[in-house]
Amino acid sequence: MIGDILDDVEAGRAARCGTILVDCGNETEWRIDARRTPLHVVTRLDLAADIVVREAVRRHGSWVRR
Repeated sequence: MIGDILDDVEAGRAARCGTILVDCGNETEWRIDARRTPLHVVTRLDLAADIVVREAVRRHGSWVRR
C-alpha cells in the first residue's frame, strides 16, 4: 500500500499489506503508533515504485510474473 498520509498506512497494515509512506507534506497531524508506522518512508513516488519492484524481484525472482 502506497499512501501520502498515515491513515493510508493504517489501512494498509489492517489489510496486511506492506506499507510505503510518500512524505510530501500532506500529513498534517502526526499521530504515530504501531498501526500507523510504515515499513518505508520516501519523499517521491518514483522511489516508492523502486521499492515495489525491488521487493517483487526479491520475492519472485523477477518483476514479470510468468
